[in-house]
This record gives sequence, C-alpha cells and structure tokens, in this order.
Amino acid sequence: MKKVTLLLPDKLIKSGGTSRSLYKQEVALTKEEIIKLLCEKDYHSSYHISAKDVTVLAIEDYTGS
Repeated sequence: MKKVTLLLPDKLIKSGGTSRSLYKQEVALTKEEIIKLLCEKDYHSSYHISAKDVTVLAIEDYTGS
C-alpha cells in the first residue's frame, strides 16, 4: 500500500443530475467526500477539482494496519 499526502482546496464542486434536472454545488472537503471522490462511481454526479489546485506532497510505502 501507499500513503499519499495531498494538498487540496477547502471546497470541491459537485455536479450532476438527470435528464430533467441539473445541479452544481460547492461542498466542504471532508473525509467522506474524499472517499466518494476517489471510490464511488455515480452516473448522476461527479466532483470537479482543477489540476492546478492539487499538489502531491509525498508518496511513501505503508505497511501499517
């Protein structure tokens, strides 16, 4: 496994909808939102972060539990 340290913005843009309605909202960056951003594939919504707002500070091997 790898331990990755990222520098991310305080808020993310989440957008989505259906054929009848669309939304775009700003959501606070929380542990739950990071997991959704990285792991959950939702046909009706997505997160948007500009590449210039993401910095990888470190990538390390991780052998802990």
